[in-house]
Amino acid sequence: MKIILDLYTYPQLLLAIVELVAFCVFLCYAVRFFKVVGHRHLKKMGLEGLPEAQSVSVIVVVNDDLDYIENTLPLLLQQKYDLPYQVVVVNDMPELEETSDMLKVLTERFPNLYVTTIRENHHFKHTRKLAYTIGIKAARYDCLLFTTTHDIPANDKWLGLMSKGFVSRHSLVLGYNRIQRKPGFLNRLERTVNIFTSLPMFAAAVSGKPFLARSGNMGFTRQLFFDNHGYCKYLRLNSGENDLFLQRVRKFADTSVILSPSAATEHLFAPRYSIWYNRRKFDTYTYRYYPASLRLFLGMEHLFRILFWGSALTLIIMQVPWMWIISVLLIGLRILLMSLVFRKLSKRTQEKVPYLTCFLWDIVSPVDALILSISRRLKPSIDLWI
Repeated sequence: MKIILDLYTYPQLLLAIVELVAFCVFLCYAVRFFKVVGHRHLKKMGLEGLPEAQSVSVIVVVNDDLDYIENTLPLLLQQKYDLPYQVVVVNDMPELEETSDMLKVLTERFPNLYVTTIRENHHFKHTRKLAYTIGIKAARYDCLLFTTTHDIPANDKWLGLMSKGFVSRHSLVLGYNRIQRKPGFLNRLERTVNIFTSLPMFAAAVSGKPFLARSGNMGFTRQLFFDNHGYCKYLRLNSGENDLFLQRVRKFADTSVILSPSAATEHLFAPRYSIWYNRRKFDTYTYRYYPASLRLFLGMEHLFRILFWGSALTLIIMQVPWMWIISVLLIGLRILLMSLVFRKLSKRTQEKVPYLTCFLWDIVSPVDALILSISRRLKPSIDLWI
C-alpha cells in the first residue's frame, strides 16, 4: 500500500477507483444487453408450449396522410396470415376530402379494412389517446397491434410474427422499430440514438418490467386495456400512451419481446435536425411522470458513463504511469463489447449500425440528455396539453 501511495497521488487513485467502478457498472449493463440480443420469444415459450395463433386487429390513426394511405396501408392489408385479421383506420379530423375518398376505395377493395372517422369539433379538443380508444372499441378482435403513419412493416410476415406475442388475455407485445436508412450524418445520428434507446427499453421488457415501447410496433389485448381503465390517467396529455400506460399496466401484463428482421417496422427519418430534436423533446416530456426509481435507474446510466469517460480520458491525458495503459485497455474492451452487442442486434433486426457514430455517442450522450432536459423545462412544447 505504501508503494502505491508513493507512486500515485490521492486524486490519481480516486480517478482510478471511479474508472473501475464505472466500468463494472457498464459490464452489468452489457450483460443485460447480451440477454436482449440473444432473446428468442418462441424458445422461451417452448417450455410451456407454443402460443396458439390469434385473429388480430391492427390499429392506425391517420390525418390526411395521403402518401401513407396510398403506399403503406395496402402493405398492412396484404399480410400473409392464416387466420382472419382486420385493419382499423381511425380517420382523425380529416381536412381533405381526398382522404375519405381514398379510404373508401380501399374499403371496397379490401374487406378486412374498417374505417371510423372523428369529425372536427371546435368546442371539443382531444388527444390521440381518444383516437386510439375509438380504434380499440371498433376493433373486431381482442388482440390489438398498433402502428403509425410514420412506420412501414418490414414485409408481409410482420403480422404473423408479432401475433406470436399474444400468449394470454393480458398480453403486451413489443417489436423493434428501426430508423429508415438514408445518407448523411443526421440519419446516422438518428439511428444511433434509436439503438441506444431501444437496448435498455428491451432489456427492461425482457426482464418483465417494460417502461417504454415504440408506437409504430407494439400491441396489447383489449382486456388488458379496459381492465386497467385505458388512458384515463393523463388523458389531457398529448403523449404517454406508449410509456406511462405501459408503466401502469406492466404488473398485470405478460410481456413478449419479438426480435426478428421480419417483425420490425421502419420509421421514416426526420429530414431536418430541428424536426428530429423537437420530436425527441416532445416524446420525452413524460419523463417527469416516471416513478422516481425508474428515473434514478435511467439517470445513473448516464452518470456512470460520464464518470467512466471522464476518469479514463483524464488518466490518459495526464499520462499517469500504468494507469493510462489500463485506461486504454478498458476503453478498448468497452468498445469491443459494444461492437459485439451491436453486431448481434444487427443480425436480429437488420439494423444497419453506424459503429463510429455509436462510439462517439457513447461519450457525448450524457451531455445531450442534460441539454434536452433543460430545454424541456425552460421551453416545453406548446401542444403537450389540451
